[in-house]
Amino acid sequence: MRQKIQEQINPLKNQIESLEKIKKELNETKTQLLELTASSFEVDPDGKYNLAPSYLRALTDILLSKEKEQLEFHECIIKSDGVEVSVEDKIEALLIVTNACEFVREAAKRKLKKPSLLEQLRDHIAKAQNMFTVYSILATNDKIMDAKEVAARVRKKGWTPTKANNNLNDLLRDRLFTHKLIRRVDKGKYQVSDVGRVLWKEFFLSKEKSINEEKPSQVALNTWAKVSN
Repeated sequence: MRQKIQEQINPLKNQIESLEKIKKELNETKTQLLELTASSFEVDPDGKYNLAPSYLRALTDILLSKEKEQLEFHECIIKSDGVEVSVEDKIEALLIVTNACEFVREAAKRKLKKPSLLEQLRDHIAKAQNMFTVYSILATNDKIMDAKEVAARVRKKGWTPTKANNNLNDLLRDRLFTHKLIRRVDKGKYQVSDVGRVLWKEFFLSKEKSINEEKPSQVALNTWAKVSN
């Protein structure tokens, strides 16, 4: 009986050792990807610096616990084959994209447990109670909403669609929030941006929910690792 049990245990031990080796390799690849991102993430409105689709999927999975084909910012969407900017002025477009790239680099630093501007951004929104209220509604629901829908979900008295709309616009205009936590998708329509998603996940999402939502980015990371080697 002991021999039979030992015969069953040995293959299990080998499987565990193999899994631990794979896990270590994935963590090393993840660190490599984040270090690359933190030091040199860059795209431009003219399409000179495009991204590998596998890299973008792996990066979004690490930062947002969800694979995505694009990074969504206010007035700017970064895709693997280029950048969409909602403004026509070339200088303004360049500033918007530069700002978005800076945030991605800072988010990678945060994941590497290095100091980043995310802490400063967290402090700004935590102190702005009304703007935090509309931000938290969009972040929690993570869908396109208008001011009426946002106001209906606020559990406080006096929150009319007008008040919700004013605070949504304030959040987009406030100079403290160079990196916009929300984005205007269409006239009167808003959604949390990837800035807001990262911030919500890092600081405001409950610990238990965050753990449940996190998924290993094995497929994306493995694909990116093969492409980069």
